[in-house]
Amino acid sequence: MSKFLVTVCAFGLLLSPAFAQEWTTEEKTAGLKTTEFTRHIPAGKQRTLENFGYLNPDCTLVEDTDTVITKEPEHGSAVIETIERFPAYAKDNARSKCNEKRMRMPVLTYKAAVGYAGADTFEVLSISSNGVANLFRYTIKIVDVDSKKKGRADLRP
Repeated sequence: MSKFLVTVCAFGLLLSPAFAQEWTTEEKTAGLKTTEFTRHIPAGKQRTLENFGYLNPDCTLVEDTDTVITKEPEHGSAVIETIERFPAYAKDNARSKCNEKRMRMPVLTYKAAVGYAGADTFEVLSISSNGVANLFRYTIKIVDVDSKKKGRADLRP
């Protein structure tokens, strides 16, 4: 039972404000929470979008979580790779002490296609050892930064 609580806490206290949202009754029953993100990325550029390093309160990594890209983007590429980096918990989070130590954790990066401007979407599924799942749906607004040379980049939908 304590492993279950640690895993659920890790999901609830992840590195993004979206994880602070309460689960609905339907989400709890289904064991799946869907969170949607919109990000802006210049054409041809790569950006880190998310850490999928679920940490225990003692700063050890929860190893038994599976995270995969379930829907690939059409106008860029998304990759989950394990790299060494610093976590970024808020100061009032019990895991903020973990921010002082580099840790190997799965990280999601996206690279926008060169010469494309418009929207792209993809999905990532993260499943804990107890079967609780989070579906992350990303909408990427790829911006033509070459427009800057003409005066401004257009961020409108």
